[in-house]
Amino acid sequence: MKNNCFFKFIKTLMYPFLFGIGEVIIIAIFSQIYASSISKAFSNDELFKAFIKTKEYTDGLNQYMDEHLIYIILITLIVFLPFFIYKYKKYKIKTEFNLKSSIYLIIPSVCLSIFLNLIIINFNKLFGVTNLLSDNKYLITVLLSSGIIGPILEEYLFRGIVYNELKTFNSEKVAMWLSILIFALFHNSISQMGYAFIMGYVLTKIYIRTHNLIYTSLFHIISNVTVTLIINPLISLNTLVSIILLFVFLIIFIFSYKLLHKKI
Repeated sequence: MKNNCFFKFIKTLMYPFLFGIGEVIIIAIFSQIYASSISKAFSNDELFKAFIKTKEYTDGLNQYMDEHLIYIILITLIVFLPFFIYKYKKYKIKTEFNLKSSIYLIIPSVCLSIFLNLIIINFNKLFGVTNLLSDNKYLITVLLSSGIIGPILEEYLFRGIVYNELKTFNSEKVAMWLSILIFALFHNSISQMGYAFIMGYVLTKIYIRTHNLIYTSLFHIISNVTVTLIINPLISLNTLVSIILLFVFLIIFIFSYKLLHKKI
């Protein structure tokens, strides 16, 4: 029985693993396209191999990836979303959605996003880590990719597939915590993992209550769009004001989140 659960758990992990591998492959393809276009300017391979180790090449590659981010995320969407939807439908979950009640998602999602980002910003300041300002030049692209498409894919993957798959051989509570942990580990830094763990907890609780990915997707989208739009002003705040706002938004989140649970 234990062996059976272990293999089912490994099978569940394959979904985010393959998604991550798919993203890496797509990014690698675009990186190779950029490298191929640059290599034409060099007379031999040795000169090109030396150039790719320079900061000039790295900066050029980063700019190229920023300019083509929308294509990367759209390809990811086209490749993975149909499969995620197909897989999710197999769980035959009956859902209801009330547009009016979804309005109550706005305040807690905005407040949680600001609260968590203020923690990260102040944590970075405390340990001398530079808080990176967002580039307004690519604002629309980031809003579409990280603000809208990314959250939809993640909600189908982690709340829709991973949580429901884990629930087939675990209790609801165990499935909830495991899915939250997997969601957090999917992110690529300690601060982002902490952010994702708390956000994942809130999103999973909403999903358990509603059994509807529309609610969790909207919450996730509003949170990501909020931080994309206001991250620069948050970074610019002095430490005292930042800490005061941190507690203010935490209090507003607690009350608005309780209200949300009564309305959905």
